[in-house]
Amino acid sequence: MNRLIAVAIAAAAPAAASAQAQTAPAQPAAVPSAAVTPEARIKELEGALARQRQIAANARFQVERMRAEMREKDELIELARQRNRALFDKASEILDRYAQFGLGDLLSTREPFIQKGRVELENQVQAYEDALRAARFTSDTLPPRVEARMKAELGAAPGAETAEPAPAPDSDKAPQPE
Repeated sequence: MNRLIAVAIAAAAPAAASAQAQTAPAQPAAVPSAAVTPEARIKELEGALARQRQIAANARFQVERMRAEMREKDELIELARQRNRALFDKASEILDRYAQFGLGDLLSTREPFIQKGRVELENQVQAYEDALRAARFTSDTLPPRVEARMKAELGAAPGAETAEPAPAPDSDKAPQPE
């Protein structure tokens, strides 16, 4: 095997030297002080090969990392498009309701006794606000794949299904002095 490598090196050396001579500026030829043994040359070339393999592995790693970042950015762009469509639909719905808002609707919101119309209007406003906040896209928005993975990991965490929020105290009932 070493002999095969030595033969390959010997065959490649003149071609490499002529290519180097064409590309390199004129420099005085190095005078070898001692003849380089084939074993030393093989070790040198194996070291160079190992460095080149490491460089190639690093480049492959960088390419894969960039591809993953591009996939994540593509997911975010698609999510932003979906949310923009949802925001546009909600805005159109609000404008349609405003265009259809008539005198009867106005009077029902001002009705003095049970204010049923006012409550319905406030509920609609709250529903629109909730929908708009849910569709908002910010710099903190996670890609759907990452968000789903986080939810799955949080759902699989020990004690996640038993942990419930503490009930809020009733603020309507004040403690009665005894």
